[in-house]
Amino acid sequence: MTRLRHLLCFAVLIFSSLVTAQCPHAASGLVRWSVASTWPNNVVPAAGASVTISGKKILLDVSPPALAGVTINGNGALIWNDTAGLELRAGYVLIENTGTFQIGSPTCLFTKKATISLTGTLQSPSISGFGNKFLGVAAGGTLEMHGKLNGPAYTFLSKTVTTTSIYQANPNGGRGLNVAAFNHATGQFISSGIYDTYLNATRSDAFADYINALPAGTLVNLISVDEASNKLTEKAKLAIESLGSNLVRTMTYRAGFALLGVKGSAKGTAVEVMVPEAQRPTPIISRSFTLASSANPAYKSMVMTAQSQAWTRVQTASYQGDPILTVASSSVKAEWAIGTQLVVGSSDSSWDHSEAVTVVNCGTACANNQIQVTPPLKWTHWGAIEHGVDERAEVASLTRNIVVQGIMDAANPADKHGMHTKFLRGFKNVHIQGVEFYNGGQAHTVGQYPVHWHMNGNVDALGNYTQPTYLKNSSVHRTFARCVTIHGTSGVTVANNVAYNSSGHCYFLEDGAEQRNILDGNLGILTRHGTLLLSDKSVQDCQAMGVTDTALCNAPSTFWVTHPNNVMTNNIASGSVDTGIWIILPEHPLGLSKSGGANVWNRYTPLGTFKGNKAHSCANTGFRLDDGIIDDPANPLRDNGVTGARYRPHAIYSPSPDMASPRVEALIDSLTIHHCRAGSWIRGGQIAFNNYASADNIVGVTLASEGTNPNDPGSFQTLKNSVLVGVTANSDWRVDLRTPISGFQVYDGPLVIHNVTFYKFLSNQYHNVSAIGLLLHNNWQNSVLTNITKIRYGDSTSLRVDFGVPSLSEYGNEDGMLNNVLHDIDGSVIGDSSRAGSWIVSPAPIHTINSCQFVPRWSASICPASLRYGQLYIENQNTSGTAYGCDVTQSTCNDGIIIIRDDKSTAPLILRGIPNGPPSTQFQ
Repeated sequence: MTRLRHLLCFAVLIFSSLVTAQCPHAASGLVRWSVASTWPNNVVPAAGASVTISGKKILLDVSPPALAGVTINGNGALIWNDTAGLELRAGYVLIENTGTFQIGSPTCLFTKKATISLTGTLQSPSISGFGNKFLGVAAGGTLEMHGKLNGPAYTFLSKTVTTTSIYQANPNGGRGLNVAAFNHATGQFISSGIYDTYLNATRSDAFADYINALPAGTLVNLISVDEASNKLTEKAKLAIESLGSNLVRTMTYRAGFALLGVKGSAKGTAVEVMVPEAQRPTPIISRSFTLASSANPAYKSMVMTAQSQAWTRVQTASYQGDPILTVASSSVKAEWAIGTQLVVGSSDSSWDHSEAVTVVNCGTACANNQIQVTPPLKWTHWGAIEHGVDERAEVASLTRNIVVQGIMDAANPADKHGMHTKFLRGFKNVHIQGVEFYNGGQAHTVGQYPVHWHMNGNVDALGNYTQPTYLKNSSVHRTFARCVTIHGTSGVTVANNVAYNSSGHCYFLEDGAEQRNILDGNLGILTRHGTLLLSDKSVQDCQAMGVTDTALCNAPSTFWVTHPNNVMTNNIASGSVDTGIWIILPEHPLGLSKSGGANVWNRYTPLGTFKGNKAHSCANTGFRLDDGIIDDPANPLRDNGVTGARYRPHAIYSPSPDMASPRVEALIDSLTIHHCRAGSWIRGGQIAFNNYASADNIVGVTLASEGTNPNDPGSFQTLKNSVLVGVTANSDWRVDLRTPISGFQVYDGPLVIHNVTFYKFLSNQYHNVSAIGLLLHNNWQNSVLTNITKIRYGDSTSLRVDFGVPSLSEYGNEDGMLNNVLHDIDGSVIGDSSRAGSWIVSPAPIHTINSCQFVPRWSASICPASLRYGQLYIENQNTSGTAYGCDVTQSTCNDGIIIIRDDKSTAPLILRGIPNGPPSTQFQ
């Protein structure tokens, strides 16, 4: 027995020494920062010093005073000790010329708390190539930071967290002030009213009487609709000030105004917003209130929201949800410690409904897959999968034990000059995992981002890197410019990271020279407008700088990808002010990568692996593969703006594209999109969706061809083996009937639609809902080669096809709205295999014969398989003297081309052509 104990002890000692040898802080030859003999003149660096570490390997064993900066070079190293709570505070940390900065290692993950705090302002001194307030790696430098991730980087709700609605106003409000009142103790709805303060002072005073009659402490939700200032009396203004308003006297004509207040409160205490007419709608504002005696003890608080739009409104009140979250991961109770910062992603149609919370002690009330958080959630967050479409909200951890943070100016709330990292060409090693980047990016300086590979060329095996660079298991949050930038660099791995609350394009491949990068399993939540590029900026910011063509702007995307030859797998874009994932291709690399990029043809290069990605809760588009980037550095009113382009991948694409070489299919595999206005929009040559899943989008998917007069003839766009769901139990779209919802939107083509199942396309009080609908504002007839097979309809799909045009002046005059043809190869669209080969066409007389069956509900005709349809394209290449064509808003126009069938001479087809304003040059 004694011998066995000795053997066990010996084995443990050997194992312990091996582990210790792998940890950098336990290496031999280290000298301590705290020891005077480590430093020149035996003086430990004092506050404000600029420290250079060269020729020594120093162990950081204390938290130094705030330093001007730290430079590590000449075989010097700064190694973080295994001591909890150490902080290095400095204006910069520069690693260069065989210098090393190291916290932990891949085989010895750092488990204590380590903080790097970077200081400075926009006016602080700069270092060439880096600027200020940075952690930078120059040629020959090594950066190794390896923190231990506790629990998953993110998981998903497995149980919906609900907020029980107390009040939801009809979206179509009345002109003037719209008000609703609630009991502060119970949250119960009291009453509401609409007062036309534009029309007359009497209604304005009536509004004041309503407010003045409310008991003190009443909660009030107030917004303006259309115009509310014209006859707003002093009595009404005083009543609004009694709710805590400090802005009511700044209201101008047709300004947007929203307020959440408490009757009897002091001025300035309300949550309110006021914007001029040109900037409507207002942001959505929200405010939580603690309830003293809720009828349901599960509800301890309520939340109100408000938004003033032009003619519609958002006014809601809800009880707040259960603070215990049930998630898919099985052991988060043990893994996410008390104090861990989390973010719960939006799972509805509002891009900004994500919520930051903190883990608190749950005791025995939580199972292993549950955590308790504070504050309670304001919004409903979904925790279910319906018909195979995963709409579960993400629950992500922002906390890491290694923190790199920017120290902000507490006296200046508008300070947006955060920390940044930059890794320059020739670095020896950069490996980062388990690190939290906070207060990062510099809003007014191009090139200063939280994590940034800058013009490194090849950093994988092609660049002779035996250990390719990576960022893994990390978090980036509260950023002022981007999240992770790969610029002029190929071969980076970015995997399993969380980014939250960022400005501008978040995961950003900058110039179009970036190839072979691997983006896998990354999550981006809450992407806002940025300040640096036209494509980042809001329309208002572009107009303020003099941009007249605002189509160049307003395109911030959670993932912005400018070269197709990259790997994108299992990434999630959760909540973007515009687009979730955008593959946008310049013709050649631009910016700093332009030199030497003439043989790189981005728009002809085959797509790399794109599989398992997801986007949701985007104000505009979930996934977009279309457009290009303007390269015009001499003109800041156009440079880096969005412009039209076409993607046509071919086998031979360099040094110049060979359009005669085989087309290469671009495969979009297993993509999920939900709660976006446009689910997916793609334009180009041979592009295919496989295993696509869409739900609760205004439009599920639109496939656009490479061109109307194709430069890539014979190419098809394909949708196969996919599921499209119209309206789930989680749907919250509230748009009026002139905005129809459709699963698949018919556009130009040619298209192949095969093995697609539609569920729950059921019209409701808010909108027409159809499985197959039309692209509105469409000038182009869809191709007669478009064919559809193996369509299925699941539960509650009442409208299969909708070729109807909303009865509004802005629709109906364009040629493409009147000329649509679908070939139902096997009769599955109609639902009758005996009618296989039938044609579903727009009901214009020129398209039909007597044996066609008009289906009023579809606004379409079903014509027999025996018919044959062709497509006519006419291009007027000499427009001199041409007067035909018209603008769709004009009541009279010069007719373009008139087509008359011999047997229906009284019902001609008139093609207006494109452009809509004369002279028109293209007709089809």
